[in-house]
Amino acid sequence: MHSKEVREVRLSWTGSNAYAQHLAAINEQRLIRAASDIYDTDGNLIITKGTPIDYEAVRRLIRHKLTRPLDADIEIDSVLGASSLFRRFHDVLRRFSDVKQAHENLRFVSEFEKIANRMQLPMLVSQKLTVMAIRQPITMDQTLLGAWFAVLVGRELGLEEKELPILYFAAVCRDMGMLHVDAKVLEGPQKGLFNPEEWKALQSHAVVSRMILEECEGLPERLLDAVSQHHENIDGTGYPSNLKDADLGELGQILSIADTIVALRVRKFRGSGRNLRDTQAALQVEVDTYREPVLSAASKVLSSTGLRRTTFHGYSNRQALVRGLYEGAQSLLECAEVLRSSIGILENETSKRSVTIQAYAKRLNHTLARSGLGDGAVVAWLEEVIHHPNDVALVDLTEIDLQQRELLWQFKRLYLNIQGTAERESLGPSTAIGQILVSMQNFLTELQRKQEDC
Repeated sequence: MHSKEVREVRLSWTGSNAYAQHLAAINEQRLIRAASDIYDTDGNLIITKGTPIDYEAVRRLIRHKLTRPLDADIEIDSVLGASSLFRRFHDVLRRFSDVKQAHENLRFVSEFEKIANRMQLPMLVSQKLTVMAIRQPITMDQTLLGAWFAVLVGRELGLEEKELPILYFAAVCRDMGMLHVDAKVLEGPQKGLFNPEEWKALQSHAVVSRMILEECEGLPERLLDAVSQHHENIDGTGYPSNLKDADLGELGQILSIADTIVALRVRKFRGSGRNLRDTQAALQVEVDTYREPVLSAASKVLSSTGLRRTTFHGYSNRQALVRGLYEGAQSLLECAEVLRSSIGILENETSKRSVTIQAYAKRLNHTLARSGLGDGAVVAWLEEVIHHPNDVALVDLTEIDLQQRELLWQFKRLYLNIQGTAERESLGPSTAIGQILVSMQNFLTELQRKQEDC
């Protein structure tokens, strides 16, 4: 997101319809009321102090531009605090037995309990997390597991003891902005990929999370930076600001890798039988996303969990898995060709945006080449394996599956970045960037068709 878009997010946050709808929904379970009279920017009284924030109140509120964020004028009964969040973390462990086993094997139980229970939560943050726990329970699971893993990585990196509570606090708060994103966007695109408006809305959560914390006094700048940077990558392909290595703080990098690991475990592995250790395979193709010390620390933590890599996959049998890998390898071969073509199209372009996009494409092409998974030799090897699937260890095949999926996601992420640039600057299909976008879109459309046919 660019500065103009960030300003738009700041303006829209004051009257977030999505968050107001969340408040109305949970008011049926837990009393939420106006803590003071609420006025619009014209000085009109919209809601009087003590009024329950139900659906009728929300209908009135969203028709007006408020003088300040709704958060500042509400109170919620029985909000979550540090100890109740820690109890919820243990509830999550009971549902994720592999994470529970890792927690115990890493000998981190008492140390983590101290960090978690000593956290001082501002009322605004407590309110947000309370709403998240009720309205977005899976995001809350990710929040707590991500905070746990982030502190583990911080400890492995040798952060000073005083930094670990700051890291934990930032991790707990990193996704509060999701409460301000329209539910339809969070459900994901109905087909294919996000359109530019949906992608921009999703990216806004990192900005809004920071804005919420800026309303709380006394929080260090490095904590705020960590929250706003938890989806940034060292190669500049992250969001919301496309920051590069030199502009990123260490805490933000730790949050970023923790967020990735936990998203894989909680969402992508849901119901698959895969465990936390299996996420390690995906990290092997993330060398241009995270700094090497952070990547190594996360990998070492996963290796120390005492968990074994599983051989679960989403196919009916080993033969189907190998055929799926063969199709995936062919797709990565095509992906590499699209990247090379894109680099060539931009070769003589001198604008800053063209140079930047070309650099992104070169980095992903380099990552793909280094992985060996976008090579014709891999396609030929897998074609042979189709006839002798038992000659290769199943655990190795499932790792290739994870790595293929992660590389294709990186390609999609690059596409979304270019799509955002084209939309923002009104670049049509006749421009160099427009041509690249069409080429990438054609590839992704065909990929989607193949996946639907499988």
